[in-house]
Amino acid sequence: MRIMKTRLYGITLALLVLATIKVSSFGQSSAIVQHDSLRHINGIYLTEADLRAGQLSNVAGSDLLNTIHVNLDSRLTVIRRGNEEKIGFGKISGYYLDGAKYRAFGKTKATATHGYYKVLDESGLTIYSRNVSLPKSGRHTWYYYSLDLQSPIQHLTLKNLEKDFAGKPAFIEAVRGAEKDNQWVELVDGKTRINAFYKMHVQP
Repeated sequence: MRIMKTRLYGITLALLVLATIKVSSFGQSSAIVQHDSLRHINGIYLTEADLRAGQLSNVAGSDLLNTIHVNLDSRLTVIRRGNEEKIGFGKISGYYLDGAKYRAFGKTKATATHGYYKVLDESGLTIYSRNVSLPKSGRHTWYYYSLDLQSPIQHLTLKNLEKDFAGKPAFIEAVRGAEKDNQWVELVDGKTRINAFYKMHVQP
């Protein structure tokens, strides 16, 4: 009975994936994917519009022969059936890997902060994290935000928030109280604390 249930689950998942996949004009498979229900997949967002809509291209189930890696120079390596394809930074708008969306931001020659930013929450502000290695202090996780998926990404600091939300003093007071130890990125009912404040004081 357990074997039969496992087989039925596998068939159902495969049919669900096939039902959402279509052929794009780029000659790659693309899909509008329910990210929460299909966590073990990966693919790329060709454009900003694709990123906003959740439209993935070159979709595959994740395993050792089908995955995505980001190199130190932010080049993307897409592996399909063991074959590697290198994608230079700036050629696509992001990628999706096993339940997480990553947005490309920055220009390689203009800023050292170019790279792929992991989207943590889109329920109000778009909140991101990024792992950064510094020569003296080692590896750190830094947090960022943007007003939406099209807006510039900024460091998540009280100074930047005060500039962007100068007309929302109640919001600023709320985030000031949660600034210590990055409490504003803690999850509350599935949303970051800062977006709970945002919904309360900016978008009631």
